[in-house]
Amino acid sequence: MDNILIFYFLAQAIERVLELIDWIVSIIWNIPEKAEKEDANKKRFKMVGMWILATLFGFAFCYSLKLQLMLRLNMEVHIWADYFFTSLILGSGTKPVHDIISLMGRAKK
Repeated sequence: MDNILIFYFLAQAIERVLELIDWIVSIIWNIPEKAEKEDANKKRFKMVGMWILATLFGFAFCYSLKLQLMLRLNMEVHIWADYFFTSLILGSGTKPVHDIISLMGRAKK
């Protein structure tokens, strides 16, 4: 589990930044919490944009910090595939990262 908690902390940081960006975008685009039918397209567009942004944040962290989750799980894949997979996991939030850390902890016991 050496240094594996960095993934959890980065996922947490990405979540918090995206919550702020989501709030700002909702105000700028005037998207209410309960979107009406005419606002549904705006809400879907925002949701896809936030998912892409989360993945990009994750990739930026992975590439700049040389974080490779699959390498730490002893899986041999191409480095770019590892960065992409790790960025998807980080961008997905803390739940998937927490689940992976739990599985690794159980596997060591």
